[in-house]
Amino acid sequence: MDLLKDVIPQYTLSLEKDVHLLNLKLQLVPAAIDVLRIKRHDGLIKMLKSSGFNFPFNPNDYTEYEKDLQRVLRQSKTFAVELETKKLQLERLQKAGTAPTRAYYDDLLTIVSKFMGHQVREAETTVSRFAAMYRRLVEQSQKEHENEQRRNYKQRH
Repeated sequence: MDLLKDVIPQYTLSLEKDVHLLNLKLQLVPAAIDVLRIKRHDGLIKMLKSSGFNFPFNPNDYTEYEKDLQRVLRQSKTFAVELETKKLQLERLQKAGTAPTRAYYDDLLTIVSKFMGHQVREAETTVSRFAAMYRRLVEQSQKEHENEQRRNYKQRH
């Protein structure tokens, strides 16, 4: 499947970066919550908000503030599920090597279907159309990663 040869290494790299970022988030979020329970820190609040936790974190209302911290912890558990999914995808892509298996293509079909928001039917999709959908997935993943890097850069500076 020559149409995917340029895309697969890019997607693999994107998955590796996602795995690394999710590992960091799994470590940082609980540590940030521990600190925030002791003292409010605007930098940590900003980090949580940039990670998608858009709660008020109002220090003037201790009860609501604590509820916000609990919500963050609860929602951050989805990072573990996402991490395992990305690791599995990465492992399967790396195992495929130069001679992709049927299971490898089934995994790609599942990944593309999830990205597209509907079931991509193998019998109804041409190879070139599938490759185009896959390229869009990789491009979107790269854009999201670049945006995440920009947000992280802005936070540090």
